[in-house]
Amino acid sequence: MKLSSLQRRIGKRVHEICLHECGHAVANHLLRYGTYVLGVEKARWKHGGTLQGWCYGNPHWKRTPDLGKLLDQGICHLAGYAAEILCGVLGDYDLETLAGGQVIFHDETADLEAHFEIGVDLWRRFPEYRRAIGDLEHAEAGLIDAVHFLRPYREEIEKMAATLEEKFWASKDLYAVLFPEDVERIIGVPPSGMLSVPEAARLLGIHRKKVPALPGVVTFSGVHRVPASLVA
Repeated sequence: MKLSSLQRRIGKRVHEICLHECGHAVANHLLRYGTYVLGVEKARWKHGGTLQGWCYGNPHWKRTPDLGKLLDQGICHLAGYAAEILCGVLGDYDLETLAGGQVIFHDETADLEAHFEIGVDLWRRFPEYRRAIGDLEHAEAGLIDAVHFLRPYREEIEKMAATLEEKFWASKDLYAVLFPEDVERIIGVPPSGMLSVPEAARLLGIHRKKVPALPGVVTFSGVHRVPASLVA
């Protein structure tokens, strides 16, 4: 397929934005019980246009101040950068180097600023969080956590991003969106919620020593979670 001059000029950036927003979408889908809408566009309101992406989670997701939900919220904020790391956009470096580089070069972005507020709250209220992150900066720890969380879903992120990118180039006005039904076709129906693994084990009557056998997620800060739908 012959590429247009526009595709050659901005194609790489479009690809990066799509991966970034789809990282947010997968995290929202799994931890906020759904993705409301995500998209990428070449905006017209600024002279010459500018590429931008956006992703909104389920508007009915309830924020709570407990440790697990705060960590979930942090993963959702940093999942865009985590997807870029996971999908090789930033090169082949070790995870800690990539996480630190993102914090240094993107420290004033809305994603990192939102995560910083959560990190301060976590640091102030939860000693187990302070022990877990050690000398790492909040966002470094959060990015490592988010990469580990998204790693099993790399294929779905790339497939979703390719779908969004294809819609972008097919539109006359360089504007593309994916809705919940589009996301669900790729990654399935969102779980009804996330429980801690010990809580899920209690509901299922599983002995604590067998808890690791559950299909859960181990986060950087040591919180284990499984979809509530597994024990419904």
